[in-house]
Amino acid sequence: MSNASVFSGFFQNPDYSYSTCFLAADPYGQTKITQRAQVISEEIQGDDTLARVINLLLWIKHNLTKTERDSFDRSAHNILKSKQVAGCADCALVFVTLARAMNIPAIFVQTANIMWIKRVQKGINPYSVTGHAFAEFYCKGKWLLADPAKGAIVFTHDTDDQILMGTQVVFAKSLGVWETGIGDQLSNSRTMVSLFRNWKPPHPLLP
Repeated sequence: MSNASVFSGFFQNPDYSYSTCFLAADPYGQTKITQRAQVISEEIQGDDTLARVINLLLWIKHNLTKTERDSFDRSAHNILKSKQVAGCADCALVFVTLARAMNIPAIFVQTANIMWIKRVQKGINPYSVTGHAFAEFYCKGKWLLADPAKGAIVFTHDTDDQILMGTQVVFAKSLGVWETGIGDQLSNSRTMVSLFRNWKPPHPLLP
């Protein structure tokens, strides 16, 4: 199943009115639920949604190994086929794809590190970008935050939070990263620099 885009623009939340919108793959197929994803999802068991998410995070930790390559240019299917992740973006793409295959609504979340933002605004090595990818998932009537690369869950998450973990500024929420117009490592760097070069925080974060 594919979906129309839920990406509302950079620094904008998607419409959370219907959680079922986040069960579908992105319109570009990056998070398509293939037979491989479906089979893996059926192996991940749990008594309830939270238990299944915890076991999903454990599956990512124990079944995918780290590799040195660029991020953002692969589909979740290709990541699963290779059994290798380049970093947090790959982990988050796998998470949202398998979560949806398990009938758990999930959103891909992109952030930029506050210290990198300060550097880019000073023109210091701006294209050495630093950020992190998370995933929101719907559980027992509310949205929680997962950090698939670290195997962590944030239970106090608010979808309106603009700062995650005290250091990461949210700039995109989507079904998959391609939906935002980012297709590879270079376009991610260029997009982030363009977004944050003159960015003004909603409250004093960058002295």
